[in-house]
Amino acid sequence: MIIMLNFFNFVFEKSPSQYFICVISHKWIASETQVAFSFCYLILAEKDPTSIELLDLQPLPVNPLRTSKYEDLYNFKFF
Repeated sequence: MIIMLNFFNFVFEKSPSQYFICVISHKWIASETQVAFSFCYLILAEKDPTSIELLDLQPLPVNPLRTSKYEDLYNFKFF
């Protein structure tokens, strides 16, 4: 059986070189594992990314939604 775990962890500039991830099952007795996760080759995104140039797009009206109930959800006339 394969179990996939997804989680988020904040990584700061002064983080340790590796984390130990311990997974323990509450349903199965003595079912646990520990994995060392190394940050040696981890490439972090830029701290303050530069602004992105906006595309020159035409605004879209809300009336193509064709339902006044949906159009009333927005307090503006264009997307």
